[in-house]
Amino acid sequence: LNPFEIKEDDPRHLQDIRLFLSCHLRGAMEEEELEAGVNLFVARSEGKFIYVSTMIAEILKNQRSRWSLSDLGDRLPEGLVGWYREFFVRMRARDERYFDEVIFPVVRSIIGAKEPLSLGEVKLILNLHFDEPQELQEQRLVDELHQLFPLRSGNVFVPFHKSVADWLTDEAVSGPYLVGQARDNFFISKERANRAFVDHFRSLFVPAWLDEVTLSRRPASGSYFYLHAF
Repeated sequence: LNPFEIKEDDPRHLQDIRLFLSCHLRGAMEEEELEAGVNLFVARSEGKFIYVSTMIAEILKNQRSRWSLSDLGDRLPEGLVGWYREFFVRMRARDERYFDEVIFPVVRSIIGAKEPLSLGEVKLILNLHFDEPQELQEQRLVDELHQLFPLRSGNVFVPFHKSVADWLTDEAVSGPYLVGQARDNFFISKERANRAFVDHFRSLFVPAWLDEVTLSRRPASGSYFYLHAF
């Protein structure tokens, strides 16, 4: 295998991005602003095509007939990291309590896991008991996460791109920062995530005696718990 590495600053790669953007933005922007819009997009993308394709999809699904250069400047985040941060800030703003009690613990479990987790395993690990109707609560969780942590084949959560996990586990870029008067912190420690996972199940195995209720809460044989907790 002799792989060809596409470097993010390779002029040929950037020209491919420009051609892609020109094709998709023509008709969505005035002709006299098109070149400047493409240049802005390329600068914000940091040479990552996955950013370009994702942001184009976000922009074009909007029902606006025209985008000005100023509109694009307001809409486009600074690189993938900027988009990730905006995504988490928007999720928290929609329902802060739900984000803190459900969304972020689920993300922490996904990021700290040794292998992709299914929705059922996430619920078991976090001891999530949704109010009725359960199907709607599960769908809400899946819908909230689907852009960054979509459900893939096998019904497991998988990060949309490796850089999502890289960002969340790098305290220098996802750690505490100010937003107006508020301070956000989206850093996830894999060590703390794994410790929380083990601590949650410890009481089901350590006591000398176990009643029927405790036994009923034990994970099924062959589950993620038995594969990794011990």
